[in-house]
Amino acid sequence: MEFNKKTYETVISGLTKKISESEEILKTYNHDIFKKMRGNREINERHVAKLKKSILENYIPNAIIVNENMEIVDGQHRLQALSELGKPVYYRIIKNLNLDSVQRMNTNSRQWTMTDYMNSFCQQNNKEYELVKGFVKITKLSMDICLAMLLNKPYRSSQDRINFICGNFKIKDFDVAVQQAKQLQQIGKYFKHYKDYAFCMAMLSFFHNKDYDHKVFLRKLELQPTALKKQKEKEQYKREVESIYNFRTPNSHKIRFTY
Repeated sequence: MEFNKKTYETVISGLTKKISESEEILKTYNHDIFKKMRGNREINERHVAKLKKSILENYIPNAIIVNENMEIVDGQHRLQALSELGKPVYYRIIKNLNLDSVQRMNTNSRQWTMTDYMNSFCQQNNKEYELVKGFVKITKLSMDICLAMLLNKPYRSSQDRINFICGNFKIKDFDVAVQQAKQLQQIGKYFKHYKDYAFCMAMLSFFHNKDYDHKVFLRKLELQPTALKKQKEKEQYKREVESIYNFRTPNSHKIRFTY
């Protein structure tokens, strides 16, 4: 299914209609009858804590939604909070709802993060996303930086994000991504903010420039190990890196990366 505004509106409209058609709200103290849907996002304990505080202050029963298999479609954080407080759960059964329904419905509540989507597809045994998860865990870099590296691009576009949340992400070159991550770690010897998003994106632009030689940059950094300073913008980092790269280089041989 193509992911666009029209598709989104159609799915939400259909879900809303199903919900309105299911009027029976049930009540139970048995929290064990409910099941986590395979691929649903993991429980956010901070969100559960906020819900518990809200429930204790002013408890307004709000039915969770499950499918015919008692898998939670909407309200798993609410269920967790109610379970920990020992309060009854109100629920509504709507047939034929699946993981896609979960993802669409949650766009109307707490937004799914890229990590939520990654974990969801990992639970569905998507090997591509399992590699992404391992890469993020090992490098400890932000999701956007990791995706750009794994796509072998100096950026992460909005279309790349759409592909990722729709389960269509494909790694371009894992070995190149690993090499780039190692190059960033090497810079970490001289610059403690080497994981900074703006810095990493600036460096990715250099890694994709045919005139850039990482060994040369490391040698120049060794000559002036405190030259890299924390900046706010990618372009500021690019100018700074260019200046370090050209340190003690004759004007006739200086390389200009920024324009």
